[in-house]
Amino acid sequence: MAITSIFDDLVKRFSPPANQQPGPKNVPDTHYYLNNIIINNANITYNNIPIHNVFRIHKLNFNLPELTWDKPESKLHLDFNYGTGGFFNVDLDVNRKPLTIIFRCWLINMT
Repeated sequence: MAITSIFDDLVKRFSPPANQQPGPKNVPDTHYYLNNIIINNANITYNNIPIHNVFRIHKLNFNLPELTWDKPESKLHLDFNYGTGGFFNVDLDVNRKPLTIIFRCWLINMT
């Protein structure tokens, strides 16, 4: 089963219209600053009714120390349990100039 078929309703909801034109050029960069975005011990249940699939994530932890428009480096951590005994962990180190991504991922018990 492909990921797109599992989350097809979300993809449809957040996809741009097929006839949407690209935005204007020569627009200045958007200035943004995200600092200490943390989620501890969250639980998520996603029910995709058309295909009768319930996907559960529990003990989710997320940490984004900083993401800003003027600093190309950022880090991200995400871990959670899923199903009955599955564990997922990912750590990202990103540098947008030049684009460099260090991706570390662990999956345990993918059933």
